[in-house]
Amino acid sequence: LVDGVSQGTSPTSPFAVDYDTRERLDGALVVTVIATDVVGNTSSCSVTVTVDNVAVAVSPASLNLKSKGKSKSVTAHLEGENLALLLPTEAAAIEIHVPGGNPVPATADWSGDDALSDSDGDGIPELTVKFDRQLLIAAVKAAQAGGYVGSDSRVDCTMRAGGGFVIGTDSLKIVGK
Repeated sequence: LVDGVSQGTSPTSPFAVDYDTRERLDGALVVTVIATDVVGNTSSCSVTVTVDNVAVAVSPASLNLKSKGKSKSVTAHLEGENLALLLPTEAAAIEIHVPGGNPVPATADWSGDDALSDSDGDGIPELTVKFDRQLLIAAVKAAQAGGYVGSDSRVDCTMRAGGGFVIGTDSLKIVGK
């Protein structure tokens, strides 16, 4: 069973059932094995595993809290086999989270939004997601006010879909006060 749903049976040794993690978003899942002997006795064992098929890189790598102008967005570059599950990005409700700050929703309807590519030629799909820089700065400032993030430090930014599924995490250097 994967998250309580049967994935098949394996009546002969070696006991195995295939499960393609690329068909779901990243995050925790529970794998349960139920063994039944020839007289019908059963025993089960469960383990929680984390699916992590998406790489996330946020740019720029540092966020100046005094920033007011030039670039209006912070960009997340995603790479992974299951990115089509995040399209359209608006329906996937992609957000970036800073510990102690408000979630920042992905910017919708910009040129290139929802376009999968393979710019590095490795055969693995890539997706670019943008976030409003000023909203992210406000989230970091709220996190600082709550004591979750120090000034001139690094903060882990977690991207989530649908409010729960973790897409990935990257670290931003925070500068300015």
